[in-house]
Amino acid sequence: MTKTEFISGTTIPVNGGNFYVKPGRNKFIYIYNQPTWEGKMTIQLYDFNFNLITTINTEFDEWSDVYVIKDRFWVSFYNNDTNQFVNYLVSDTNQPPIIIDDNYSYYTLINDWYY
Repeated sequence: MTKTEFISGTTIPVNGGNFYVKPGRNKFIYIYNQPTWEGKMTIQLYDFNFNLITTINTEFDEWSDVYVIKDRFWVSFYNNDTNQFVNYLVSDTNQPPIIIDDNYSYYTLINDWYY
């Protein structure tokens, strides 16, 4: 698969109607709500041969932002209970989520990570 073509016969998990696909340089991210898991969002990273690299199950039912540059993937969720952003840096090795509090600027943190 390339960034502009799909492979017939390839399947990805069924979503509950809310999903997002974004390609990077050599990988792509698939974010979707699990219809069998109370509609919570799942993040999956694949290579272009549709090999699953990693899966992250979240506690959120909607994402706030998704940023991709090269093969760096950033998925942000807003926690309404704490009024904080919870961010996942999705890669070959999962990192714990980053919670942005009042000491950090949301956009500064994203820009620092990208570049």
